[in-house]
Amino acid sequence: MPEPDLVISGGLVYDGTGRPPFRADVLVARGKIAAIRPARVESSAASDSCEPGGSYPAPGRINAAGLAVCPGFIDIHSHSDKSLLINPLAESKVRQGVTTEVIGNCGYSLAPLTDRNRGAMLGEFERHSLDAGWATPGEYLAALEVAGISVNVLALVGHGAVRSAVMGYEMRRPSESEMESMKALVRQALDEGFVGISSGLIYPPGAYATTGELVELAREAARHGGFYASHIRGEREQVVDAVAEAIEIGRSSGAAVQISHHKAAGRPNWGKVSETLAMIERARNEGLDVTADQYPYTASATSLSAVLPGWVHAGGREAALARLRDPAVRARIEAEVEAREGAMRGWDEICITAVSSEGNRDLVGRFITGIAGERGQSPAVAVVSVLLEERMSADMIRFSISEEGVREVMKRPFVMVGSDGTALAPYGPLSRDRPHPRSYGTFPRVLGRYAVRERVIPLEEAIRKMTSLPAARLGLRHRGLIREGYAADVVVFDPAAVIDTATFEHPASYPEGIEYVVVNGKVTVARGSHLGERNGMVLGHSGR
Repeated sequence: MPEPDLVISGGLVYDGTGRPPFRADVLVARGKIAAIRPARVESSAASDSCEPGGSYPAPGRINAAGLAVCPGFIDIHSHSDKSLLINPLAESKVRQGVTTEVIGNCGYSLAPLTDRNRGAMLGEFERHSLDAGWATPGEYLAALEVAGISVNVLALVGHGAVRSAVMGYEMRRPSESEMESMKALVRQALDEGFVGISSGLIYPPGAYATTGELVELAREAARHGGFYASHIRGEREQVVDAVAEAIEIGRSSGAAVQISHHKAAGRPNWGKVSETLAMIERARNEGLDVTADQYPYTASATSLSAVLPGWVHAGGREAALARLRDPAVRARIEAEVEAREGAMRGWDEICITAVSSEGNRDLVGRFITGIAGERGQSPAVAVVSVLLEERMSADMIRFSISEEGVREVMKRPFVMVGSDGTALAPYGPLSRDRPHPRSYGTFPRVLGRYAVRERVIPLEEAIRKMTSLPAARLGLRHRGLIREGYAADVVVFDPAAVIDTATFEHPASYPEGIEYVVVNGKVTVARGSHLGERNGMVLGHSGR
């Protein structure tokens, strides 16, 4: 064994398998876990050095007595595609213990880029003075490596990016040649280091795809070792049919399926997760590889434009804005929006979290019902007005998920933890808006609230859902466990203190109790502070 350069001593090791913890010393050398040995000393966690006598010599030492030691957390569902280029330190994620992020979810990825989709995909880059000097998936991954990132990254190619690269935002079926072009782009992405394909079937242009189109593209991904992750066709009244479609895509394509941020949204649909979880279990019993992920909150977040009917988005942003400006078409849009949201009793659930103009900054943090009342408009008219004023660039949070549903989903052994959030920071350009607190608190919230305090699931099971379970889905052969020879992605936390502090009112707040985070053998967070290390890697199936 090479001489260790870091020793994590005396901690209670949760190895990621879900088995009970054991006390051990973890020795790290050259970015790998070199050895796991019975703990030699018992000492106070107040010091960063073990007591002399019998300790392993090493340049670096973490005294983990009284603390838990576990694999680094893998965020299976992240949207840090742009933010890692804006601030590569990944502050809000790595301070949670996240050492690996999976980007490219919900059908959105920053490659491939062509003349058909470059403008639409990169519209927000100007605000951050970013230069997207890439076109292919491989070039995008190279840009991340050049930036130097604090977390490891794996990428999915977005079906929306693939479709828009070939067809733009046209609301129709692809021709045979277009289908072949899309398959070629998926194949290229997998060949250049992406690990699967994602779909976002409530967003244009993904919403325009048939099941058959998705089967073809998922099959292409599976042929090259990838899986299919889906923001399914609907999570409200359509959730049962949408889960059935995702399972059918897996059955017909041969691809493993990841159902993203699983939930049943809208009060009339609460309870439907019992049915959808049973559907997933039946599929698994049939031999299909179907899993899911979730975030531990009762509110979702997405673009405000998601309330518009799908046909409004056909042709892209400018075409949608033209429809909103046309009085006759706008009246039709407002009627359809009101009919759907009114029926779902959804207006008092929606809070604005981001706008692009300074003139509407006062809308951030306010609910649609209040905005509509102030403007003397109906909620539907107010939403359309805001979207026009913001040129479709506004975000929302929806308080539409039941706490009972969150707990029921969490208890299933095939469900992973995924933030559906972004690597942010409470300073600089990433601090401008009011994000969902999941970007700062997802993993400590599961550990501290749901495992330690409320015992919804055991702590060792919570850790498994964050480590070895997503590692298996991603094909990472040497990550996700505290095991000799595995990459030294390690979290040291205090089980008695770990908790999220981010709230919907004040989301940009780091968690408590995450003491140390090690990424590829380098201490990146120490006593809750980021040390500025950028030791992350772009990973493929092997995990490097």
